[in-house]
Amino acid sequence: REKKGPKKINSIKKSASATLRRSKHMFIEKPMTTTLDDAKSLISLSKEADVKVQIGSQERFNDAFEDVVGLLNKPLLVETKRSVNKNKFLSNQCLVLDFMINDIDLILNVVKSGVKKITATALKVFNQVVDLIDVRIEFDNGSIAKLSIDKLGLVDSVVSVFYQTNNVVKVDFVKNTQMIQNKEGEQTQSFNSANSKMNELKSFHESIVNDTETKVSLLNGLDTLIVVDKILDLINHTNIVYNDNIS
Repeated sequence: REKKGPKKINSIKKSASATLRRSKHMFIEKPMTTTLDDAKSLISLSKEADVKVQIGSQERFNDAFEDVVGLLNKPLLVETKRSVNKNKFLSNQCLVLDFMINDIDLILNVVKSGVKKITATALKVFNQVVDLIDVRIEFDNGSIAKLSIDKLGLVDSVVSVFYQTNNVVKVDFVKNTQMIQNKEGEQTQSFNSANSKMNELKSFHESIVNDTETKVSLLNGLDTLIVVDKILDLINHTNIVYNDNIS
């Protein structure tokens, strides 16, 4: 089964709720909660407190991704492959809630459409717990996302490829590189690999100073958690297809 240590999550929830009740701006890492009710509770508290809340999302603020995000316009297909170093994976971590959640958040932000259908499969390769997960998400606008994650090797890797009409965009979030391919050929570029965390904290600070919406809000987090919740349900209970609009 894929699950999250309840003590850790309960502690995060209590700390986040206490911070909002003191009317303090808050930066919180994913997952903000593990239940939809708790997520909605945090949203309600943040509205009452009238404060800024931003959810951590280093992939969204990766320099290589930020440089090409403006080119991403209704991708036909998104493929994201993530590998987690098996020696760094902790016993209380969850492949979906701690890692794939970041890929889902980024894809939802790019596709900007309701979810129509989800298929999820989990495999036990070397252990008695899940080692590999494959997910397919179909959107109302026709876009498709294929996500895979594993903890089989000794290298951390996150690569997304966006297939669009007339171009293909590839981003390597660990190596911090990008590739743009079109009919004329392809271009590659590398970026400073140390800027993602600084970029997201700077964005959070600017939203406070300028009184603007945070780039990764609690509402974004809720949308992501809805998809995560359905994926966990599929791989933990049925391994069948979920077919509905869950937006």
